[in-house]
Amino acid sequence: EVDRKEAIEKIQAKLGRNATKEEKVAAVEQEQKRITLAVALRQRQNQRVLTKLILFSILLLVAPVLVYFFVDRMLELRGVPKDDRFHRAGIVAIGSVVAIMASYVIMAFFEKDDLPEAEKED
Repeated sequence: EVDRKEAIEKIQAKLGRNATKEEKVAAVEQEQKRITLAVALRQRQNQRVLTKLILFSILLLVAPVLVYFFVDRMLELRGVPKDDRFHRAGIVAIGSVVAIMASYVIMAFFEKDDLPEAEKED
């Protein structure tokens, strides 16, 4: 929000108060093109999204492996043959991936929108 206010102040200072609407729109579009990934990631709403993305990416890497070995060990303790353990543990690990991906999508749907009303209309 602060970056946006600073950008608006810069544009107003550059164009002056008497600039036409078209000039202001052109200046805003030009300023928006200058936004880099680093600038975008410093914005508060993007930091939360990035944190969730990193968390779920790590979960997608770690959880299936842990689930596979856990299920494999539990089946081994129950006396299930090695070939059956391999397939069953693999299926459960794949299920963990699907569950993680589904939970990420569900979180995205229920995430509240942080944009101010003025930006939503544009």
